[in-house]
Amino acid sequence: LYIDTACQVLQLVSRTLSCSCLFMKNPKHKPTLRLRRRVVVIGLVAAMIAGFFLIRQSSNTIVLGSSWSGNSLYPIEQFDHSKFDQLLQKYVNQEGQVDYASWQQNEEDKIELLDYLLSTSRIHWNRDRTPHTEAKNRDAIEKAFWINAYNAMTIHAVLSVYPTESIRRHTNPIGFNLWRHYKLNLGTRVYSLRDIENGPLKNLGDGRVHFAIVKASVGSPNLRSTAYQPEQLDQQLDQQAAAFLANPSHLEIEGTSRVHLSPVLKSVLAEFEGDQHQQLVHLAKMVPDPEIRQSLTEQPLKITWLKHDWSLNQQR
Repeated sequence: LYIDTACQVLQLVSRTLSCSCLFMKNPKHKPTLRLRRRVVVIGLVAAMIAGFFLIRQSSNTIVLGSSWSGNSLYPIEQFDHSKFDQLLQKYVNQEGQVDYASWQQNEEDKIELLDYLLSTSRIHWNRDRTPHTEAKNRDAIEKAFWINAYNAMTIHAVLSVYPTESIRRHTNPIGFNLWRHYKLNLGTRVYSLRDIENGPLKNLGDGRVHFAIVKASVGSPNLRSTAYQPEQLDQQLDQQAAAFLANPSHLEIEGTSRVHLSPVLKSVLAEFEGDQHQQLVHLAKMVPDPEIRQSLTEQPLKITWLKHDWSLNQQR
């Protein structure tokens, strides 16, 4: 990790000096010797400051798991989600609220959650960083794995800073950031929460996954009280989408020209092709209310994005 950070710093210094040289070689500028020195000094100072923040961020990084090889690895379809399932049933209610207080006080169950996350390191990954499997339902197996890994990481991250009122208090853009600095070792690389959302989950091309991953907030989709399972995944994702879109605080039609949408739906709409109206038509297929479905498909609507409620999704 520190080697990667050092390489980033060196690349940054190299780019800065290159830009400085290009600036000085430009005949339009005709820089004096004093100006040349100032450009180089400013460039080096900027690179050093940026390097300092890179090193500081790397020192804040928490990596769960380790590297395994040989007979210790197994294909992804053999990965067992039952341990996570039992913990969810114990600490998550039907409204998707988590009893963080009780979970945080139970050392045995915190270790169980950590063990579940650590066991992901033993999955066999191919050289192209895809999980090794010969199962026919590969997509469902991968989706269930990544969704559960994301949610388990989020819960573990919250427990590490609990008590807190919002995960946003721990997403400092300069210092420690739970979404970027909390990582899981999988195969030949480590994944942050942001990496999982914008990488493997996005690459699977199913907008419904955004109704399943939970960012520990009231404005997020409800956390299920059971883990996602490949055999039931389509049904589970459809249920998640319908529940989220049935809530007027996430989707509400105003008159005949405007629709109010939760920011969560930005990622969902981005999975659909076409213009904004065509994306809303695709979204309408998941909406359980027939009147809202009709409103979304009849004519183009102007979107107003609602404010996300970042209050912690905890049981009171």
